[in-house]
Amino acid sequence: MGTRTDSAGHVLPGDNTGFTGGRGIVALTIPVAAILCACFYLSYSILRSSAHHADIAELEAEQRIAKAAVFFTTAPIVKSNRDYAYWDELFLRAKHPLDTNWADAHLGPYQQSLNGITGSAVLTKTGTIQYLYLSDRSGLRNLTPQDLRLFTLLTQSILAERSGNRQNQRSGFITLQNKPIFLAISPITASGLEGGPKGAAPFASLIFLQNFDSELLSNLTKNFNLADARIVPAQSANIALPNFPKIPANWGLKWTNKIASQDIIRERLPVLKMLAAISMLLIAAIAGGWSWILGRIRKAETAVLTERTVIAEQAAKTKSLFIANMSHEFRTPLNAIIGFSEMLTNQLFGPLGHSKYLEYTQDILASGRHLLSIVNDVLLMSKLEAKKHEYEVAAVVIELVVQEAITLASSDAVKRNVLIDFENADGKLTVFADRQALKQVIINLLSNAIKFSSAGGRVNVATKEFADTGTVELCVTDHGCGMPANLLQKLGQPFTQASHAYIQNKQGTGLGLSICFALAAGFGGTLKFESTENIGTTAILSLRSAQLLGHVALGQSEACAA
Repeated sequence: MGTRTDSAGHVLPGDNTGFTGGRGIVALTIPVAAILCACFYLSYSILRSSAHHADIAELEAEQRIAKAAVFFTTAPIVKSNRDYAYWDELFLRAKHPLDTNWADAHLGPYQQSLNGITGSAVLTKTGTIQYLYLSDRSGLRNLTPQDLRLFTLLTQSILAERSGNRQNQRSGFITLQNKPIFLAISPITASGLEGGPKGAAPFASLIFLQNFDSELLSNLTKNFNLADARIVPAQSANIALPNFPKIPANWGLKWTNKIASQDIIRERLPVLKMLAAISMLLIAAIAGGWSWILGRIRKAETAVLTERTVIAEQAAKTKSLFIANMSHEFRTPLNAIIGFSEMLTNQLFGPLGHSKYLEYTQDILASGRHLLSIVNDVLLMSKLEAKKHEYEVAAVVIELVVQEAITLASSDAVKRNVLIDFENADGKLTVFADRQALKQVIINLLSNAIKFSSAGGRVNVATKEFADTGTVELCVTDHGCGMPANLLQKLGQPFTQASHAYIQNKQGTGLGLSICFALAAGFGGTLKFESTENIGTTAILSLRSAQLLGHVALGQSEACAA
């Protein structure tokens, strides 16, 4: 637009159309630019948040993998240490300095090639080294006086806890000569199965060492995809390594984290800025595209985790199937053994002759029945673990079930001269439960109470209703050895028996209470134990009351399957 002038050449005041239009463009550009910037910032924040969550999920997955890697690396050391410490020949040889050729063939170099240990030792409670092996990978040329003093204290500690208990093993990471070393130590005990003195007090310990050197860490990187895996102080690590009990070493495992989502954001940020300057719609489209990409990343990570979970579940199912098949295979020959031994015991085809034959056949029959009972327990436990056991829950008069259980358990009570005293409330307490499962739980509780009662003792059984909570409690109390508080926490774990000076010689698989806990939970009950050492133990089974306003709900039933 030109400038208007008069005849004298002076500039005349013209209209401001051009200037006003420029102002309008500027005024329009500023809010549009602000909106675009706000949209860009919002999209960028959403992407950063999604990337952050994706990276957190990936880091958590890597931490789970790292913990599994440490476990799978150290688990063979722990198992082999526990197994070899429960060996009669080692117990007998450990009384003197071990023959080097024999020890190297079973402990040092052999264990290194088998399980990857870098050192092993046999040490008496007085600090005498009966055998010592330190490989080049151990990083240790010899034990310093400080190391020997530490090992001696650990040996004395595990030997003092409870003599003869092979469960006294300890393991974890310690600092040895400024190096992180995984240590497993067990008391050397005799099982008595191979000529050793069963029940003899242990006097020495078996020690296995594993140095997490560069070669082992390189295997972690290779086998578990942990880039540049290394051991560092715990405060700067991705995960903490398990400390040896009461000796905190504060070591941890660190690796290079993968932050793929953050890298993607940094690479594409200039493109996002350019698109924000061009159009708000394009920015929205790109934000949607990035959300889709991050969603695919999360789906891929979820798929990997799901695959690992499926593999673990399949392994568990395979284990349960193996146990079930193995137990079924046991039952067929056991039934034959029991049947033929019953025939021999009853002398169906004539007298056996020497009295010892009859005694031996009775022993065979008792052992066969005991084994069949164990196999049945294993099958039931396998079924409970697989959630395949079915329950028929209905209103049950608990006193009748208790009387039936007492009748079945009375033979064992008579053998041990134990009196069962049942405090029958009114004979009308009714609960919701599966009758057969409830009966089995009560029989197991009575059997345990009888087994752990001293000869001539008494087992008290009582029922009590709590109207305010709508529950009925069944209490089975013995006056035997009792248990300390720390052992109560182990009750109910499959294949586990409480280790105790009085009960460690009692036979059993440790499945009885596990089955009780599982069955009680299956029909809606709860089971707990109260015990005082040298006084006795009380098992408390809490059940749902079936009393409704003073009338029994006999017509109501529930069906459930676990």
